[in-house]
Amino acid sequence: IVKDKLFFFGTYQSTYLRSDPQLSRIFLPTARMRAGDFGGQTTVRDITTGQPFPGNQIPVSRYSGVALNWLKYLPDPGTPDGQILSGTPTQIDTAEYMGRIDYNLEKHRFTGKYFFQKEHQALAVNKENVALPQTRDSSYPYSHTSVNHIYTLSPTKLNSATFSFRKRTTTLSWLDTEFPIDMVRAGVKGLAFHPPEFYLAVSGYFTASVGQFYEKKDFDVHVADTFTWFRGKHEIKIGGEIIRSGNDIDNHFRTMGQFEFNGANSGHAMADF
Repeated sequence: IVKDKLFFFGTYQSTYLRSDPQLSRIFLPTARMRAGDFGGQTTVRDITTGQPFPGNQIPVSRYSGVALNWLKYLPDPGTPDGQILSGTPTQIDTAEYMGRIDYNLEKHRFTGKYFFQKEHQALAVNKENVALPQTRDSSYPYSHTSVNHIYTLSPTKLNSATFSFRKRTTTLSWLDTEFPIDMVRAGVKGLAFHPPEFYLAVSGYFTASVGQFYEKKDFDVHVADTFTWFRGKHEIKIGGEIIRSGNDIDNHFRTMGQFEFNGANSGHAMADF
């Protein structure tokens, strides 16, 4: 900008990542299971008596009201074994900005740097089938600012002072999404209510889960000063630094419980559910 005195440099880059989903198998309750028919499956026992159900048929009247409410959002896959393929496409956008300025004034040299990055992953939601992968809106803005001053006192003495500030925010959110079902809406009593959030797993079959709201703000402040003295064959340095860091976390981690069914009660995980 000013010859031999003032210099400026800046960069920008962006990355857009798009990829097809990596598919995985999940197994939903079949039409027969929904009707109480577990024929051909592991022996299902009545949890009140410990005795097998005749013909491996559970009376639908014995089904949990909570489970029946969940079944409204776990649709019949229409396959004999309940198998479907599931996955979520990747959609991540990243932008980076950087600037640097240098200013030379004989015995003084000032350098300023600024870096900013923002990564964003788009929301992906399926309300009709909550066993499919659900992805929160994810945002990760990050910035770093630093200023350095080098003062040449003499040909053998100089002082370097640095100030820097780093800030990052991590936000995982469902924005204004409202799922039609969670444990409280399904009928479970005595839970903290922080929608949208639920975790329901049937071992060997499916996991219906949406992560909780999460936000973390962290920062660092760094101040350092170093005095350097060249004397003959020796270099002497004296200095110090101060670093202050902070974290502020807002997280509703599993306040609505974690519900898992593994067949420990009836002998069959889906029957337990």
